[in-house]
Amino acid sequence: MKTKRLQADVRMGVILGLALFFLSACETISMKTPAELDSQGAVDLSDSYAVQEVEKLQNSWGGTKAGDPRSYYHYMMALKSDERHQFEESTEHYAEAAKYDPRNLFFHEQLVRQALRAGKFDILAKAVEAGLKNFPQNAELNMRQADVYRAQGKPSLAMEFYEKAYDLDPRLSRAYILRGSLLEDEKRFDKAQEMYQRATLASPFDPLSSYYLGRVEIKNGEYEEAVKNLEKSVTLRPNFIQARDYLAWTLEKLGRLQEALDEYKLILKLDPGNERILERVTKMHDRASMFKRYNPEIDFPVSKLLEPLYPNIKMGVVFYDRGDYLRALEEFQWAHHQEESKEVLIILSKIFETLDRVDLAIQTFEILRVQTEPTVRTLLYLARLYNMNQQDEKATELLEAAVRMEPDNDSLYHSLALAYRAMKNYDRAIANMQEAIRLNANNDSYYFEFGAILERAGKFDDALASMKRAIELNPMHSNAHNFLGYMYATKGEYLDKALEHLEKALAIQPRNGYFLDSIGWIYYKKGDYSRALSEIKKAMIYTQPDPVLYSHLGDIYYSLKDYAQAQKAWKTSLSLTMAQGEGVTSDEDGESPDPRELSEKIEKVSQLLDKSL
Repeated sequence: MKTKRLQADVRMGVILGLALFFLSACETISMKTPAELDSQGAVDLSDSYAVQEVEKLQNSWGGTKAGDPRSYYHYMMALKSDERHQFEESTEHYAEAAKYDPRNLFFHEQLVRQALRAGKFDILAKAVEAGLKNFPQNAELNMRQADVYRAQGKPSLAMEFYEKAYDLDPRLSRAYILRGSLLEDEKRFDKAQEMYQRATLASPFDPLSSYYLGRVEIKNGEYEEAVKNLEKSVTLRPNFIQARDYLAWTLEKLGRLQEALDEYKLILKLDPGNERILERVTKMHDRASMFKRYNPEIDFPVSKLLEPLYPNIKMGVVFYDRGDYLRALEEFQWAHHQEESKEVLIILSKIFETLDRVDLAIQTFEILRVQTEPTVRTLLYLARLYNMNQQDEKATELLEAAVRMEPDNDSLYHSLALAYRAMKNYDRAIANMQEAIRLNANNDSYYFEFGAILERAGKFDDALASMKRAIELNPMHSNAHNFLGYMYATKGEYLDKALEHLEKALAIQPRNGYFLDSIGWIYYKKGDYSRALSEIKKAMIYTQPDPVLYSHLGDIYYSLKDYAQAQKAWKTSLSLTMAQGEGVTSDEDGESPDPRELSEKIEKVSQLLDKSL
C-alpha cells in the first residue's frame, strides 16, 4: 500500500448521544431530530407540557424549586459541546441551564469554568457574581471572584476574596499562592511568606508552594530555609529550571560552591543555550580560589536573579507538564487577559492544538504574527496549523513567504512541494521538489517524496526512477521498497520484482501491516489466493480498520468463491470509506476505494448469493 496511507493520521470524531428523555411527554412540541436541534438552536420549551407540570409541582411543594426541563436540555447540549472542547457553545448552554435552574451549583461552576476557557471574561465576571448570590459560601466561586478582581487591578478586594476562599476550604493552595503573590507585589514579604507556608501545608506535594516559599525566603535573607524548600521543589519537579537557578544562587551565597556548580550543570543539561548560566559557571571556574567563601552579590546581586512572579503562568506550566491541558488553559487564559505576551500566546496556541481546537490555535497564533516580526519558524508552525485545519491555500501562502525569507533552505521547498501535492497541484509540487533536490541531492527522503508526487501526476516511469534513486542512497528505505513493490503489483507487471521489494521492506519492518497488505496483493495478482488471504489476515493484526484492506479482502474472498465473506468485507470497506467523509470519490491519492464501485460489487455478490438459495 502506498506510503500516503502509512503516514496518514486517523482522525476520529467522538459524538456524545443526546439523551433528551424529558421531551417524551412534551406533546405540544413538533418533533425534531438532534441534528435539527443543533442547526436551529434551542427549542422554546416555555409552554411545553413538561414545564407546566414542573410549575404545578412547585405550587404543590410550597414553592420548592423543581428541575426545569429547559435546564436539562441545555445541560445535555453543554455536555455534547464539552466533548468537542467547544468552549463558546458550552458557555452559552451552561448560562441557559443556570438561568432556568439557578439553585444548581454545578451549572454555575461549569459556566464560570467554560467562560474562562473560552476567554469570555465579561461573561465570566457576571457568572461569578450571579453564582455568589446563590452560593456565597462556595470556596471555588469566591476564589474566582478574587481572580476577577486581581485581573481588574483591584488587589485589596482580590486578597479579601482569596482569604474567604481558603477560610472556606483550607486545601485551596492556589488561593494562598495568589494572595501571597499580591502581598509580594506590595513588598509585604513577611506576610507573603506566611501565605506560602500555609500553601505548603495545604498541598505538600505541590512544587510551586515550595518554590514561592523558597523564593520569598531569599528576599527575607533566610538562606538555609530557602535551600530546603527549593530542594523540595526541584525534587517534586526536576525540570523546574527557575527553582534550580534560585537554589544554585543560594548555595553560592552560603559558600557551598561545589553544590552550586552541580546545580548549574543540571540547568545547562535542561537548557544548553542559557548564556547567563554559562557565564556563571565560567566565572566560578575562573576564580583563583575556587573553594574559598565569597560573596556572589558583588558580581551577581539577587535583584538580577529574581524574575517577576507570573503565578498563573507557572501554575499553567505545571498543569501542562502533567497533561492536564484544560486546567493549564484556564491559568494561561488569566495570564493572557492580564498581559498579552509572546510566550503566553505560543503556549495557548499549543494547548488549543492539543485539544483539537485548531481553529482557536490559528486565531491565537495569528495575534502573535501581527504583533511580532515573522520568522521562518513561526511561519512553518502556522502553515502546519492551517494544513491541519484543511486550509491548504493559506498554508501554501505562508510556506511561499518562508521560502522568500530563506531561498536556499531545501527543507522549505520540500514542505512547499507537499503542500502543493495536497492541493493536487502536481506541477508546482514537482517544481518545488526538484528545487529541494537541487539544493540537497543526497537526501533519500526527497527522492521518495518526489517519486510519490510523480506517481500521482501520472509520470509512472519517472516515479520508478526516483524511488530507485532513494533506495540507492538508502538501501534500508523500507517505504521506498514498499512503494516500488506496490506500483509493480498495481500495474500487474514484474510481479516477481515486486515481491522482491516487498520482502525487503518486510525484512526491515516485519510487523508493518500495510507492507503485509501489499505483499498479499501481489500474491492476489499472481493468482495465489490462499497465500494472499493469509497475508491480508496478518496485515489486519497490525493495522487499524482500513477500507483498502477490507476491499482487498473482499476481492480475495470473491476469487475464492466465498461470496458471503466477500460481501461482508466489501460492506465493511464501504462503511469505513464513508466514515472517513470521502463522499463518492476517492481520496487525493486514489487509495481509498470508490464507494460506487464497492456498491456495485456488493450488489453483484448479493445477486449471486440470492441465486444460491
